[in-house]
Amino acid sequence: MFEYLLVKALFTIFLISLIVLISVIWTKIEKILDETVFKNVSEKSRYIVTMIIVMVGEFVLIVITSLNWGASIIDTLFFGSIILFCCIWLIPYFVNQQQNVAKVMDKHFSGGVDLGEIQVHRAKLSAFNLGSIVFSIVGIIIPICYYFKYFL
Repeated sequence: MFEYLLVKALFTIFLISLIVLISVIWTKIEKILDETVFKNVSEKSRYIVTMIIVMVGEFVLIVITSLNWGASIIDTLFFGSIILFCCIWLIPYFVNQQQNVAKVMDKHFSGGVDLGEIQVHRAKLSAFNLGSIVFSIVGIIIPICYYFKYFL
């Protein structure tokens, strides 16, 4: 029982570390690209190229996952897009919600001391987020269109 909890805790720490590592790596890559490749490129072109790179990278990860698991690419695209959309949209949403709950609880238990206003969740549409959202939406629509004849 103790070993199971230890493995579960270590696995959770590993996944959280992996998420942080991906974020740090993406920031470094974006900084390097801005200083070298995108140095003389307009902001709009840089945004579009970054979105395309993100979408291609996500598609490559979907294909690699599909080949490793022996699943069809269309099915992996559907489930991977749903998971990706949840990670991009729901994690920031629930972080904001949890911060709001903490502010209300702190205000209640600290004798009414104002600790700041409740914040409404606003999606930050960086090139990475927008590319991931577009990829997720397209990745959900394509399998639905592909399997549409089975829905009827």
